[in-house]
Amino acid sequence: MMLLLSTCMIQEGRIPDDQRATLEGALKTAIRDHVGDDARLAVAWMMVPAGSGYSAGKPSTSSLVQLSVPDGFPQPARAALMHDVNDRWCAITGQSPYELMVSVPDRKAAQRMLKGMLEEVPLGQKPALLTNHVTQLVRSFAAGR
Repeated sequence: MMLLLSTCMIQEGRIPDDQRATLEGALKTAIRDHVGDDARLAVAWMMVPAGSGYSAGKPSTSSLVQLSVPDGFPQPARAALMHDVNDRWCAITGQSPYELMVSVPDRKAAQRMLKGMLEEVPLGQKPALLTNHVTQLVRSFAAGR
């Protein structure tokens, strides 16, 4: 079994909880379809507080989805996965493709990005951030079995 990670950044209040569960299932299905049956996806949801995200001078409605794939994943397969995730996400949320950014880095690159982000968090805030993030990942992984 191969554990892959996903981080979904969404605007607070934009995507209801029941849609998040549906989206998580769609992301896990896309990973299985494109990476293989032995791939498992753990999904962490990060809320952008209302009024904190802007695009073109207006409150943002955009979402960012990052899914890691095995190192050296072929570019044509990566592009197919991104298109699939885009189509599934937009069909579920009603968001326009212009409101969604999908990123599919190799597993090691995704780990480096996460490590870099965590290094930027002030020491006093790390326990709460890590506890929330790890709890979400564990729940996601357990629900995917």
